[in-house]
This record gives sequence, structure tokens and C-alpha cells, in this order.
Amino acid sequence: MTIQIEHSYGDRMRAIVYFRLKEKKQNLYETCLEMCSTCTPLVEPINNDAVFLDLSGCGESLTIIRKIARCIYKQAGFSLSIGLAASRFMARMAAECQDYSVCPPTSCRFISWPEARVCEVFPGHEKAFLAELPLHDFYPLPPGSKKKLIRAGFSRLGELFELSPHRLSILSAQDGYLLAALLQGIDPTPVTGLYPPSRLSYPVHFAEKCADLQIIEIALKEAAYKLAALLEAKHSSCLLLSLEITSGEDKYIAKRKLSSGCCRFEHMSNILLGLFKRGCPENAISGFLITLSDLQTLQFCQPDLFTHSFFYEQEQRQEKLEMIMESLDNRFPGVLRKGLAGDRREQILAFFDPWRLDLTQVQGTD
Repeated sequence: MTIQIEHSYGDRMRAIVYFRLKEKKQNLYETCLEMCSTCTPLVEPINNDAVFLDLSGCGESLTIIRKIARCIYKQAGFSLSIGLAASRFMARMAAECQDYSVCPPTSCRFISWPEARVCEVFPGHEKAFLAELPLHDFYPLPPGSKKKLIRAGFSRLGELFELSPHRLSILSAQDGYLLAALLQGIDPTPVTGLYPPSRLSYPVHFAEKCADLQIIEIALKEAAYKLAALLEAKHSSCLLLSLEITSGEDKYIAKRKLSSGCCRFEHMSNILLGLFKRGCPENAISGFLITLSDLQTLQFCQPDLFTHSFFYEQEQRQEKLEMIMESLDNRFPGVLRKGLAGDRREQILAFFDPWRLDLTQVQGTD
């Protein structure tokens, strides 16, 4: 089943921002990230000198952009080239476009301040904005593929619009279907909240308000899979999961504090599904935001070869028990309770001590 995801936040279009610093200064970059994180939880650092922001639902986008640009201008002394669009790809293309004179005025607008120059691409006009741009501005293509297309006689992005995905794959040696979607201005990739480092955030936006539990469950599992991959890359686990559900102008928040770290996809998807069922609104939802916090680094140690199999089996049984409890708790919320584990010494002595036997069970026997 395919989930249709659109560049929308509730009833409003997504507002994705991209800019790159002209100088690679770690102190300046950290200040920039901290400033951005006060405006939105979805801050994604790129290569230690660029940033993606998702300002959807955070207020007036241009006001927030100018606030951030002023802060950087005061510290660094240079202005920024900023792109604002409904997708990551278009925001970066708008920020890195070198010749705005070729862009139709009906597809975008330009705003000049002393501290920044903003190019905003209007939603629905992405293809017109891209049509006249030179081929060397198309950053998804590596230099070798660009040279190959230029030798084939292409110079503008608009000349690639009529090529089939298969033809694009042959000419560029890249994923033709991905390139065809980008040339239409389509990029559903969300901005992931990777800053501050102690928190991970992942948004999902539906094209239309959704009340189908099966579709929502698939979206939750896809988000859990990507978050588990991010945790694996950071060698971390989380102790607190938060699910913020958006339904029109209303928001519902459900949280789960864990006694042990969660980093596996199956465990995380079960928890998220349980949080959704507990905080599920009566009306259809337009999207949700998953936040993992209280991250802790996983500890790795050299195993004892004589006892490793025993402790490994114990851990596997414990993880399996936790996943079973999560699944049952989702079906029967607030009903199940896990009892205390039996003492190991008592379990062993029960095999040898006759006074620990239930004598009523052996009465009447010879």
C-alpha cells in the first residue's frame, strides 16, 4: 500500500528553508543552529555549513527567516542567500540559483534585505521556476553526469522535462525516476530534526486528512524504521518517546517514558502505535510529529566467551517479553501488569527441598 504524502501542514503548505554559510566556522555554525532550534524543532544540519529548516506551522516564515539572518549578519558580517519553498529540493535550488533573471516572475518572488536575499518559490510553480535554469545548477547530478548531458546537447533543465525516466537513467547513470520527480519539483523527503544532538524529530504530513488506522499504522512503522536507522548511526537509544498528532487546528500529545533504552524498530513501532491509540483524536488527522529524547549512548563491551551465550539468551528473552507486553498493552490498554521475577535461589531449591512442595497434591498416593 502506498501512502500519499504532500507538502502540507494541516491546511497550509509546507515552508522549507535552506541556506548555507559562506565560511566554515564551528562557533558561528553552532550559534546558527541554536538560533534555528528556538524557532522550530525540525533543524537538519548539512555538512557543517548548511541548514534545512521546516517552519510549517511555526508562524510567519519571512519574519522567522529575517530574525535568524539578522543574528548571523551581526556575528559574521555577511549576508545570506536563502531559499523558501514547499520542498527540500526546491528550497535548495532557490538558495543556490546563480541567475534569477531567467526565472519567470510568476513562479517566484525575491526579497532583499541588508542581511539576506530570499528567493521564495510559489507552490505549484516549481516546474516553471526550473525550466530556464542552466543544467550546472541541478545539484542532484554529479559533475560527470552533467558533462555527459551537456555533450548530448542539453543546456537547460526544461530540456529534460520530456525525457522518460528510463532515458534519464541512461544519459545520467542515476535513478531516472527520482530525477524525473525532482524535475517536476516533487520531493516528499521530510526535514528531520537532528539538532540538538540529544533529540531526534521526524514529521509525517498526509496529502489529505486521514482516519484510516491501517494507513496511519504503515506511516508510523515507516517513521519508526527511519528513526531506528538514525539511532543506529548515532549508536544510541532513547528513553522518552513523544507523539504529537495534528488534527486541524488541534494538537494531541502522548508520551511514553521507558525504563530501558529503545533502539529497535519493532519495539519502537509497537510503542508508537500504542501512543497513537491512546491519544487518537475523534476527527481525521493531517499528520504527526515523533520526537525521541533522553538519548543515551549504547555501551559496548567485550563478551566473556564462557558466559556470553547465557546472558545473550537472557537479553533476547527480555526483549521478546517487552515486545509481547507492548503488543498486548496496545490491544488491552491498562489491563495487564507484569509480576515480579521469581528468585533464582528459590527456583533451584524447589527441586530439592520437600518442604517447598505442595503436600495436598501428593496425598492419597502410595
